[in-house]
Amino acid sequence: MAHEPINRRRLLKGAGALGVSGLATSMAGCSGQDPSNQAPDASGGDGDGGTPSPTEDPTTEPPDDGSDATVKAASNPAYGDVLVDTDGNSLYMFDPDEQGASTCYDDCASAWPPLTVESEDALSAGSDVTADLGTTERDDGSLQVTADGWPLYYFARDEETGDVNGQGVFNVWWVLRPDGSVARSTVSAAEHETLGNVLTDADGNVLYMFAPDEMGASTCYDGCAEAWPPLTVESAEDLLPAATTSADLGTTERDDGSHQVTAGGWPLYYFANDEEAGQASGQEVLNVWFVLRPDGSPLKPTVSVRELDDLGQVLTDADGMTLYMFDPDEQGPSTCYDGCAEAWPPLTVESADALVDSVVADVELGTTERDDGSLQVTAADWPLYYFASDETPGDANGQGVNDVWWVLRPDGTVVRGAMGTPTPSQSDGGGGGSY
Repeated sequence: MAHEPINRRRLLKGAGALGVSGLATSMAGCSGQDPSNQAPDASGGDGDGGTPSPTEDPTTEPPDDGSDATVKAASNPAYGDVLVDTDGNSLYMFDPDEQGASTCYDDCASAWPPLTVESEDALSAGSDVTADLGTTERDDGSLQVTADGWPLYYFARDEETGDVNGQGVFNVWWVLRPDGSVARSTVSAAEHETLGNVLTDADGNVLYMFAPDEMGASTCYDGCAEAWPPLTVESAEDLLPAATTSADLGTTERDDGSHQVTAGGWPLYYFANDEEAGQASGQEVLNVWFVLRPDGSPLKPTVSVRELDDLGQVLTDADGMTLYMFDPDEQGPSTCYDGCAEAWPPLTVESADALVDSVVADVELGTTERDDGSLQVTAADWPLYYFASDETPGDANGQGVNDVWWVLRPDGTVVRGAMGTPTPSQSDGGGGGSY
């Protein structure tokens, strides 16, 4: 099944789901947003994506035609030939303008200053520019330069000539080709209201990876590919990164010869049930489908949910391994150590900041410090454990063991019942306690 691309109007409609701060206000003149923070917000903030370049030297080479043309073409190692001003500064268009009058004012215009001229007679194009240049009058009477109808802007975060830090910000700011066509990125990033910054296409449609692919060739075909259509390009040369991502982009050849886009080695997919830009209803499906961070790493929750035949929905880790609570803990620090901890290994994280919430588990996560200083994950204050005898995702052999070990519902309530197999400490009288 071919994936139907979502048009611009649907992107703007879906902005609320993505939580792209300032997008709606940008359409109304950008009032009320803090444009000085747009690049970090759109790119991952604290190191998730930053505004890294896809190459070691991302800057555009200044045009060498020696002219003082208003708009020129220059070569960028990541984006190819793009429009720049007379000094080689990158120029952008803004999707909400819809090739008409500018809709970027006030704070928006502070972050994205318009390229203006004194009069239309002052316009001139570089020798490689074939776009139709013109002007549109702004509210203050100034004349903003247009290329094929698109009002042109700078980005305040471009500090040096040739910087392209605005490419893909909010999935609405893009550089242009010398012919005036828009160079939208193949893979970009957007802020999801619960998942944070995740990889998307240029229209804001969320992208996913599939754990069985194991960072190699796609293993999703036939019915799988109908539910999870691959993101494809005509060739690897068509790949365009965004300033809001740092994942290494590539392609992998599918069985039909098409080229599927990869990020950090992971083949990328849409989810057919995502009906508009910003939806991420494929996250955690079957504990094998996950969104990706701007650096290309899968965003797996610390605790997820799986449907078990006899127990219904229970808490698991991101890979579907069942998690348990231990009655003697009494929703406090763990009391399971030594032999107990060998039979029931704790679920741990490096730090509380490393906790990643689930979109399907409605339970408050936390941590409790163990005697060795490690941090054990808690759900509804219950320390969480694996059972060593559970060998594959979906196993729940620990349920009811010794009448003290139980699985938990997605909301953190305890599911008591269905007696499991006694542990050696009980069956052999080994004095290991009731674990």
